[in-house]
Amino acid sequence: MTILQVNKPSRFEVTWVGAKGCEDIIKNYWQSIDHFDSVTEIMSDISSCNQHLKLLHSCSGVLKKWAKNKDSNRGKEIKRLTMKIKKLQDNEGLENVEEIRELQNEVRVLLVQEDVKWRQKAKRNLYRLSDKNTKFFHASAT
Repeated sequence: MTILQVNKPSRFEVTWVGAKGCEDIIKNYWQSIDHFDSVTEIMSDISSCNQHLKLLHSCSGVLKKWAKNKDSNRGKEIKRLTMKIKKLQDNEGLENVEEIRELQNEVRVLLVQEDVKWRQKAKRNLYRLSDKNTKFFHASAT
């Protein structure tokens, strides 16, 4: 029995904007592309179009791996920071207040990123799985 492995399409996620490492990956790939003066110049050279497509596909694959690693680490990082906050709170003292605030801000940022990721996925699923006949049913119900 042969199992087919289907590649998921690459989709840009909002949480990647400003994330450490994402910009570097994209810059590295764009710097490796020869720059053209116009779109017609690009289109006139089919081999360069193929080269650009290969580089974009490769960049997409690298971003996908980077994002998968980043997403799995985000949950671990939230747990780690939360445990650290609890330990600091157990050691009551004024010297811990600033560090606790900084850690809470880090957790807040990570939770916002997680929320944005899930909202984007929910919206994508809503569009993909929603009823295609909504306009028809609304028109016939009124």
